[in-house]
Amino acid sequence: KFVSIALLRVLALAAADNWAVLVAGSDGFWNYRHQADVAHAYQIMRRGGIPADHIVTMMYNDVASSSFNPFPGELYNHPGDESPDVYKGVVVDYEGEDVTPENFMKVLLGDESTGKKVLKTNENDNIFMFFSDHGGPNVLCFPNGDLSKDDFQATLKKMHEQKKYKHFVLYIEACYSGSMGVGFPEDLGISIVTAANDSESSWGWYCGEEAVVKGKDIGSCLGDEFSVFWMEDTDKGEQRTETLNEQWKRIHDGVTKSHASRYGDVSFESDLIGEYVGYPEEKFNYDHQSSVAWDSRDAKFLFLLYKYQHTTGSEKAKWEKLYLEEMSLR
Repeated sequence: KFVSIALLRVLALAAADNWAVLVAGSDGFWNYRHQADVAHAYQIMRRGGIPADHIVTMMYNDVASSSFNPFPGELYNHPGDESPDVYKGVVVDYEGEDVTPENFMKVLLGDESTGKKVLKTNENDNIFMFFSDHGGPNVLCFPNGDLSKDDFQATLKKMHEQKKYKHFVLYIEACYSGSMGVGFPEDLGISIVTAANDSESSWGWYCGEEAVVKGKDIGSCLGDEFSVFWMEDTDKGEQRTETLNEQWKRIHDGVTKSHASRYGDVSFESDLIGEYVGYPEEKFNYDHQSSVAWDSRDAKFLFLLYKYQHTTGSEKAKWEKLYLEEMSLR
């Protein structure tokens, strides 16, 4: 009997998989940071050995190809001459009009009516989710509609009922993101880490005059403070030694413009980071320096203002018009 139990445990471990869901829920070049965040996260998953067919990526996918992009077909999440193109090799499963709250929930529940990639997980699998976008009290924004806290939490509870995972770790970058985790049960094997509490903005990072890559001015924020922090921490390659709780403490202490928060189940906080994002063979050591930061709620306005102030010649009139139009809406 004991041999049979031990054998079953070994077989269960052998059958376990890692899956990731990566979501950039915005569109427009002024929201550059969200798609760059998600592209960077994709690189982390792939370097960690998570197969491409176990990563579901949702992004409007209009930034790399934008006429405003000085590097067509490329995205950068860190300034400097040596910054890597994080968009290279990214497979986007849901783009444009398919980036909806409904499809997001179907992805989590493994509902193949989307006709596209969804989670195909079981009770032995670990899932990691990263969401980067705008949010409000009790809501996460998508280009096409909003996801309510009630629908979000109901979907997670349904995943638990259907035994869709062993443990599920969610990192959420959005204003008021803490509101999505408030009141969530602490015994479902789901840990929710958010960029902000339930009553404040999150912040863009590497913005304005600091958003310079290989000598070219991006103008918009390259990333978000919380997102950049957890990914640059992960890029150090300590997935075999750093635990979820150790990374949480670094995030909590390192994010300065908002109050990173944690909700849900912390009983598995001693799990290694690598059990969710894989184990890379190489390391990247970025200098997470103090940055020019923008309140995410003002990012479009500040982007247009920056372009207006820093553009010369015939293009300046175009940016002035766009800036004044945005001003009139405030």
